[in-house]
Amino acid sequence: MLTKVFFGGYVLLTIIVIVNVFISTGQRRNTMSIHHIDGISKKTIERSSGHNDTVNSPAKE
Repeated sequence: MLTKVFFGGYVLLTIIVIVNVFISTGQRRNTMSIHHIDGISKKTIERSSGHNDTVNSPAKE
């Protein structure tokens, strides 16, 4: 019973989303524009961290 309720809610939500997409894309004032993204540098920046990758521990002999 509970599975049928969840499945029914999923179907109802899916139908609502599909109808909403059709309505919003069907409007004439709906335009899509793609612009260049500014603020992202093309060169990579390497910064030295304060941590070393090596561990200084006494060697066992």
